[in-house]
Amino acid sequence: MSKVTFSYENAKKFVKESEITMMKRLVLQAKEDLLSRTGPGNDFLGWIDLPEQYDREEFARIQAAAEKIRNDSDVLVVIGIGGSYLGSRAAISFLNHNFVNKLGADTRKAPEIWPDRFCSPACPPEAPRPGSRSCDGYAGTLVPDCPGPPP
Repeated sequence: MSKVTFSYENAKKFVKESEITMMKRLVLQAKEDLLSRTGPGNDFLGWIDLPEQYDREEFARIQAAAEKIRNDSDVLVVIGIGGSYLGSRAAISFLNHNFVNKLGADTRKAPEIWPDRFCSPACPPEAPRPGSRSCDGYAGTLVPDCPGPPP
């Protein structure tokens, strides 16, 4: 496992050496609690062993499913609330740039991925009229009735 290191060189203008020294004991205790799996929330620490230890069979199934989606789909809509949605949204945002869905399918080599679909209070003119349940890619939170463009 590689080590995580900390340097506060760039923070020295606003973080004092004495503050770092004061926090050292707390940080070392937190590290010990995590590695010994004895602290609060210790039943949710499976991530500590990643990426060295994981279910390789499950990972192979995920890779196969991803390949099938890439080959068989034009669009992938991610639906969820809370953590079930936010993890997907974070991964999609991290792995792509903001305009990935504007790329052609040959360049993108994957389906369009829309983790958010909604009508904002100021829907553009081409957005669906009131009562529509989709604004075809205008990002944010789903709003059942798109009010249409502002007057």
